[in-house]
Amino acid sequence: MNDVKFEDFKLDHRLIQALEYHEIVEPTTIQREAIPPALEKADILGVAPTGSGKTFAFLLPSLHWLLNAQIPHNDPSVLIMVPTRELVKQMAKVVKELGRYTDFNTVSVFSGPREGQQKRAIEAAEFIDVVIATPGRLLNFLEEDILDLSQLSIVIVDEVDTLLDMGFLGDVNKILDYIPHKNARQTMLFGASLPKEVEGLAMALQKRGKLVDVGRSTPPETITHGIFEAQEDEKYDVLLELLHKEEIEKVIIFTQSKHEARITARNLRRDGLDVEEIHAGLTQRQRNHAIANFISDEVLCLVASDVAARGLDIMDVSHIISYDVPGDFNMYVHRAGRTGRAFRKGTSWIIASPKEFGNLANIDAKLGTKVPRLRTLRVKEKRIDPAKRQPPAQNSRKYRK
Repeated sequence: MNDVKFEDFKLDHRLIQALEYHEIVEPTTIQREAIPPALEKADILGVAPTGSGKTFAFLLPSLHWLLNAQIPHNDPSVLIMVPTRELVKQMAKVVKELGRYTDFNTVSVFSGPREGQQKRAIEAAEFIDVVIATPGRLLNFLEEDILDLSQLSIVIVDEVDTLLDMGFLGDVNKILDYIPHKNARQTMLFGASLPKEVEGLAMALQKRGKLVDVGRSTPPETITHGIFEAQEDEKYDVLLELLHKEEIEKVIIFTQSKHEARITARNLRRDGLDVEEIHAGLTQRQRNHAIANFISDEVLCLVASDVAARGLDIMDVSHIISYDVPGDFNMYVHRAGRTGRAFRKGTSWIIASPKEFGNLANIDAKLGTKVPRLRTLRVKEKRIDPAKRQPPAQNSRKYRK
């Protein structure tokens, strides 16, 4: 039983007021364990499952320090590095929400078409408190002397295991050369898993880092898992069957490639569903539009490639459907973790063909249980011929406004 409240941490009253505005009172496990040492300026290596509340675990103590430290508000004091531009934007939104009763100035730095706009925002700012950035673009800005991080006091690397997977740790190390020595800064690293490379990075970056480990890379217990077996050429029919289930309120369909995401979205539209898609084959403007429509419930079905969906944080997703079985268990954790956020209930389904059963066995082993098989292979005679499929009436579709 968690009897601890956020007010017990003696956080600045403006942060408590913002939490109360959003009706957030009790901290999660990672927040309860990480916030007290972080408030004491300890270096933190935080490991917790996706959706467990890691963001508040480092943001609240960092913003508390900003509000109470006697420092000049000119150059940035807090740096947050994340893997993707989508996560930059989401992190900036959370900082804005927590800082609704403050005058924090946050700048976002990420790859994409808005480089000039980002530079102008930095140059026009009278002061900067927080920089939220992807490593590649941030390194470019530092090399061009657009940003000065010499006064930085807090460095946060979020999704550090994902940054490792995406090959960004080299850029992170180069960025740290522009920041004061580790003895003069607080460094916090957070992720859903702890590969040896991340442990090595922590030893290099932190003076006396405190490990806060509340569970390695496994999906939250609030998520229910299920597997639907199908022949490879039956998988789309199974997907349509699942999308008609009344229990689905809002769903993300994951594919491994942009090609598969594009084809799946096209086929679903052909069959009368209103869907959005995000993958590397779209412009950033198109991806932003798709995500905005999904967040606002204009569209309740999103087809996403794994790479494009990294860092998505949308609270009310009821279901995840994996249209293939990822060979990497951490990728499955990332997919499943897009539902069941902040201890809400969620459902993660997998559609698997016989050639993917080996990957299913890996997921069973890592979860420590055999995931229920909700549907076994059917004989092909029962399959609907796509050429003969008739689109249903519009009012029978859940995914229409």
